[in-house]
Amino acid sequence: MLYGVIFIFIGITKIARYFVSKGNNEFYNYDWIYGIIAIIIGIITIFYTGTIFTVLRIIIGVWIIYSSLVRVSFGMKLKKVEDRSWKVVIALAILMLIFGIYMVFNTNAVLLTIGAVIIAYAVMDLIESIIFVKDINKIF
Repeated sequence: MLYGVIFIFIGITKIARYFVSKGNNEFYNYDWIYGIIAIIIGIITIFYTGTIFTVLRIIIGVWIIYSSLVRVSFGMKLKKVEDRSWKVVIALAILMLIFGIYMVFNTNAVLLTIGAVIIAYAVMDLIESIIFVKDINKIF
């Protein structure tokens, strides 16, 4: 139940952030999509508390798969503006996609594996954000 509330809170925060920053830097603003998905995930998680590990594993895996596909799209946008970092962004997105698929289809994924994948996802997200901030003037 706690996970569901956390996802809902994150979703509300993401949606609020989207509307606060709407019109500014929309090139990389997918917060409303993340927010809606997080709220849906939160509601589903609350109703499936008995099977939280299975549901959580699948939800996180799907979230990572979706996020990686968004990053592939971002990488293609970087390629269009001839930014050199597009290859790194796409490579990280593919790595995230592999992690996401692993999470969804590996029924033996226990809490430790979920934690390791989430940490790897966060590190990749941080690297991509650094690349984005470094090259923001080229994009806009």
